[in-house]
Amino acid sequence: MSWWVILPLALAPIVLWTIGGLLKRVVTLENQIAPKIGCSFSQDDPGCVRSGIAIVGKDLAATYYRMKVVRLGTGAVEGCVGYLISIERNGKTVLEGETGALPFARSNEDAYSKRIDEGVPQYLDLVAVTTENEVRVKTREFIVPPDSFDEPGDYTLNIAVATPKGRPVHCDLVLHWTGYWSTTSMTYVPRKIP
Repeated sequence: MSWWVILPLALAPIVLWTIGGLLKRVVTLENQIAPKIGCSFSQDDPGCVRSGIAIVGKDLAATYYRMKVVRLGTGAVEGCVGYLISIERNGKTVLEGETGALPFARSNEDAYSKRIDEGVPQYLDLVAVTTENEVRVKTREFIVPPDSFDEPGDYTLNIAVATPKGRPVHCDLVLHWTGYWSTTSMTYVPRKIP
């Protein structure tokens, strides 16, 4: 065999190894510069728990439970969308397979695709507990059936917030539904991305 056949064959593994290393670096850099967001919830954050909010068109009020969404890093992240992935009651699935977009608070034209600026938190509406002791979840596509919360218990809401260029953030929040609006509460449960 002549050298012009042997040389490319001998160099092929080195070239492939180099290209593989470069691709790994590109992916690592993309992950480092991708916009990142974070989510949290606190009963003490006035943006997370809003009591006595009148429901438009109804003669009743509700306590809204909302998840705080923030920009981690500098600048802004455009087009953030929150999704209800599933609901479990005491470890058993109540709702799954109906991924619906949740509105950000102050529902207006950008309620389902929000810009999150550095230092300016936004709040994602999760549930409203009415003074008539009903739990309501409204998404863009459907309203979660009220009988999903037909009995008291701990309801885990799996929420995801996605950005066009970054990885989604998954959060679990537990609604401690007592059957009464005045004694119901919510807690945030840290979790790892599946």
